[in-house]
Amino acid sequence: MSKFKNLTARLLTTFFIFSLTSINVQATSTQPNKENIKNEKEVIDITNDPNYVVSKGDVSLENIELNVNENELVINSKKRDAETINDLQKLKSLIEKHDGLEDDLINNIKENHNIISIGYSEALLKLNDKNEIVPVTKQELLSKSSLGEPQKYGKLTLYTFVDSAVSGNQRFTVGYSDAKWSGFDGFNVETAPYVGEDFISITIPSRYTILNNYFWGSYATSGIGNPNGRLTEVSQNSLIYAFDELTKLPGINATTYTNSIRIAARASTNNLTPTTEMYSSQYIHTYSKLNLSPSISSGGSIDWGIGSSDEAWKLSSYCTTNF
Repeated sequence: MSKFKNLTARLLTTFFIFSLTSINVQATSTQPNKENIKNEKEVIDITNDPNYVVSKGDVSLENIELNVNENELVINSKKRDAETINDLQKLKSLIEKHDGLEDDLINNIKENHNIISIGYSEALLKLNDKNEIVPVTKQELLSKSSLGEPQKYGKLTLYTFVDSAVSGNQRFTVGYSDAKWSGFDGFNVETAPYVGEDFISITIPSRYTILNNYFWGSYATSGIGNPNGRLTEVSQNSLIYAFDELTKLPGINATTYTNSIRIAARASTNNLTPTTEMYSSQYIHTYSKLNLSPSISSGGSIDWGIGSSDEAWKLSSYCTTNF
């Protein structure tokens, strides 16, 4: 699992400073050009579809204290009420089930992030007979299990992390979308199922205004550079990046895929009234080159306009905060 050890983020008394060294990063505050492509269908969302194998939830860290002792994560509760104990149990269970999450939290602590909420969704996936990565249905999983048929599955896990602190008369926040692929090996170039771009987005509450955007990524094969993100849309409180999920391996007829993609939106507000709000992440996986032209409404909601909903699917994750 990729680690973001090269990122150093300090939430200071007046602003955040991101110091980025060897990680591939793009940041912009300008509005990109949009293509005027007619939206025909909306991409299928597997997150809440009862037919697919998707686990999801969120956990508040507001009353949980995280520390690092000799590269080990130490978790303690600040309160002993039932809600905090439930959050503590959820966090520990989440770390046990999601490989790499503990490392991410350790890195966040070392970089002085103040992560106060985590949302997650994890989809079970497979390669179909067209060599496309598709979500696994519950019916298929039960059928394969009952027949004892071996089947190799992969996963896409989408996290939403929230970082927040108050400085003077402003509240600053950073919303992260963090997508991690696992269980898929490299493909022959001629049969690789990933044609075209995948997309990832982050939406933060509407009282905030985005100040900076960031993109990081890594491939499953190390030493070949980092993926490049293309900012396709940005509004007051939402942003979208596109990226090619495959790259050819040098010298051989094979490819490697992106095993980790992360974007962030740093934002601020003068409204310090405690408010219950939602942060959300979305990931669009495509099978072919689509005329996809996403747009963001004035309220921050995202419309994914594509030519065919049979050539893409979407996974979403959410977390709720109250500050």
